[in-house]
Amino acid sequence: MKSIIPILFPALLVINLTAAENRQVVQTFLNNPADPRLAAQQIKSGTRYVLLTHQIWSQLSGQEQQVYLRRASLQPIRQRAMLSPSGKFTLHWDDSGPAAVPPEDAGTNGVPDFIDSALVIFDQVWQFEIDTLGFQAPPGEDGNPVQTYHIYFSDLPYYGLTYYSGIDIAALPGENYTSYIEVENDFSGFPTDSLAGLKVTAAHEFNHAIQFGYNVRPEDFYFYEMTSTWMEDA
Repeated sequence: MKSIIPILFPALLVINLTAAENRQVVQTFLNNPADPRLAAQQIKSGTRYVLLTHQIWSQLSGQEQQVYLRRASLQPIRQRAMLSPSGKFTLHWDDSGPAAVPPEDAGTNGVPDFIDSALVIFDQVWQFEIDTLGFQAPPGEDGNPVQTYHIYFSDLPYYGLTYYSGIDIAALPGENYTSYIEVENDFSGFPTDSLAGLKVTAAHEFNHAIQFGYNVRPEDFYFYEMTSTWMEDA
């Protein structure tokens, strides 16, 4: 396994704050990614906070760096999990508690309708971004295409975010990383809510997962949010 390599990002990806304010935002994110104060930044994709964390990586303490690395490697624990029809995704959700998804089950199959829809939506996103557009599937730890990609529904102040591990995959040339996605659990009160919010988030965040599986180069990061936002419409 190669060593952990902090990544520097170009200034155009930085939230438009002072250096001290950027560090405060990162500290808030590291302390609690669901902190409601993060919503005040009007960031749709929490992946921006992941990128910002690595931009100021050298300014963080060793303890703060370890907080990120632990969170990126130790995925959330949820009450239930289910494979998508294609087997490409495993969705994890709660039926109760702060991260619970909407409970409606009109299909009476024991699975919330929100999750039934999410299973189909993520499969469609894979089919379009991987099978139709020809992007590489996100890699697993062995460097081969991931067998099933993990999605976690959480109570978030933004639509979703994609964590990448920060540990380079030794079997692949260049810098490439495994990842997982967290998605807002119900989109209640969001400008784009319910299934519409889920659709754009699935398209956007899975594109970030694809990006982290390519040779990660600082000069390309300017295009990350642009490409993922375009993917919502595509």
